[in-house]
This record gives sequence, C-alpha cells and structure tokens, in this order.
Amino acid sequence: EENRCLASWVTVNKMKCFALFDTGSTTDILSPEFAKIAKTRIFQLSNPVTLQLGTKGSKSKINYGCEADFSLGNEETMILGRSYFDVANIDRYDLVL
Repeated sequence: EENRCLASWVTVNKMKCFALFDTGSTTDILSPEFAKIAKTRIFQLSNPVTLQLGTKGSKSKINYGCEADFSLGNEETMILGRSYFDVANIDRYDLVL
C-alpha cells in the first residue's frame, strides 16, 4: 500500500503555500524561501534550537524564526490567526505544521 500524507494549501501573509501536516512534529516550520517571498520579518534566535529529525544521527540547528498571519479552510470553516514559525530548510513543502 502506498504511504500517504496529509497536505493542503495554507495562506501565510496572504500568499498560498503548500503545507504538510505532521502530527509528530513539535515545531511549525516555514521554509526560508517562502518566508522571504511572503515578506515575513525574519529574526535571528538568541538561543538556536536543535531540530531532531526522524533518522538516527540526523540533527540540524534552527537559527531563525518569524511571525506571520495564517488562514486555513474555506469560507464556512475558516481558521485564522497569527503564529510563530521556525524558519528552516525543508524539502518539498513551504510549511510544516
């Protein structure tokens, strides 16, 4: 059977991005490329965070973050808010939630 994942379009700072919903993730991550395109205010973290990935020995540091407005859903069931996102290199998606 083919592995499937839950992904959808999410709006960040009025721009659509492709998001992966990762129920095991302890952080919300925005790609640096999309963060720049969406004109988020990116700032350097005073205490970088270690990003532990699902494979043995796979670690990275998160050095930047941003805050952005987001929306998800349709007109009937819209979720709106403003949230903090770590800014880190991610593959295939603009956003991991």
